[in-house]
Amino acid sequence: MGSGIDLRPRMNFKPDLYARIVVVLVLTVSAGSMIFVFALNELNNRLEQTLLNALVGHELEEVIQSYENGEPTQLPHSAVLQVYLLSQTHQREIPSFLIDLPPRIHKKVEYESKTYHVAVADIADDRLFIACDISEIKKYEQGFTFVLIIAGIVGPFLVLTIAIRYIYRVVKPVSAIAQEVSALNPDQRSIRVAGNYKGREVKQIAGAINQYIERLEGFVEREQMFTTAASHELRTPITIIRTSVELAKKINSQASGTIEYLQRIDRAAGKTEDIIEGLLFLARETHETFDQDFAPVSVYSVVSATLDEFSYLSEQDNFELVFDPANDLCVNANATHLAIVIGNLIRNALDHSLAGAIKISFVDNVFSIHNAGDVITSEDLAHVFERGFQGADSGSHGLGLYICKNICDRYNWNIQLSSSPMAGTCAEIHF
Repeated sequence: MGSGIDLRPRMNFKPDLYARIVVVLVLTVSAGSMIFVFALNELNNRLEQTLLNALVGHELEEVIQSYENGEPTQLPHSAVLQVYLLSQTHQREIPSFLIDLPPRIHKKVEYESKTYHVAVADIADDRLFIACDISEIKKYEQGFTFVLIIAGIVGPFLVLTIAIRYIYRVVKPVSAIAQEVSALNPDQRSIRVAGNYKGREVKQIAGAINQYIERLEGFVEREQMFTTAASHELRTPITIIRTSVELAKKINSQASGTIEYLQRIDRAAGKTEDIIEGLLFLARETHETFDQDFAPVSVYSVVSATLDEFSYLSEQDNFELVFDPANDLCVNANATHLAIVIGNLIRNALDHSLAGAIKISFVDNVFSIHNAGDVITSEDLAHVFERGFQGADSGSHGLGLYICKNICDRYNWNIQLSSSPMAGTCAEIHF
């Protein structure tokens, strides 16, 4: 087994699979035991009645045949079997419990602490009684029923005890694999599930998990290679742009309008570089690196800088960006990450607004952007933060809100989106 993993049975925990198998086994064995005991007891009773009916029936036939051939001189009588004839010629006293019995076979007739199996038949004007004392048979029957009940309780208990121990030995490797997989550190490479499990099926499970981990590591490695290469390749053109902007400023230092546009290009290039760094940081983020302490960042400063970047878009489309903060708010976060979230939300509001003002505010710890834009249906609202989701006529790639949600989740921020025909669309972040 993998080192450091405790596979000893825990009294307060059983694997779900183990518990389900045990419950099904207990119910099955209990039901089977009850059916077996009932069936065996019923079979014993029917066999007993058949034998007794055959015994008294045979005796009844012999007496009737003897009676038809000539009046019998002596009726059979023993400690177990007693024959009585109610007629004018036989004056032998008949027990009172027999006289009122109608002609047929009577089972388990009780009289003076004894039990009889009685056959009654009419012969012409006479009535014949054959009584078989089954008191001893009844005692044996009660003893057999008692033994059967005990066996029906003890037998399943022993079977369940042995079966549960065996099932635990069978299920334990599966539980061990689950514990071993849950203990794997996703930040460590080339770690596999131990292959020294017994049982062909368990080895197949371990092998399949190892194959999946291997494919997953290959995917992560290719993704990291891509992000590293993308970072390297994108830095070069951005550096060229910023260098060219600086040279253009020096050459056209007297043209104020040109300098303004060059400064906007320089800020956009710098922003692009920051965004690349921020996204690459998220791509290679681990629990150890992301739990670092961040300096407080002013939400007011980030929003103001973002609005300045998008001011030319609002002017072109005749939108009014209204920024009305009730207070300043500082959050401990990477400034670029916060700018990515706020920038995406403002850009979405600009892209989907129909007319009027776009109101941006934050009160206490809630940041909100409100616009009278296209109404988002309730069906789309349930999927807007999913990767690649595109609403009707959105024209987007379905990544902006996904990135926002990803960043907010990393910082434990709560991002919400609501939309209605009367109130418009509102995006909120609860820091």
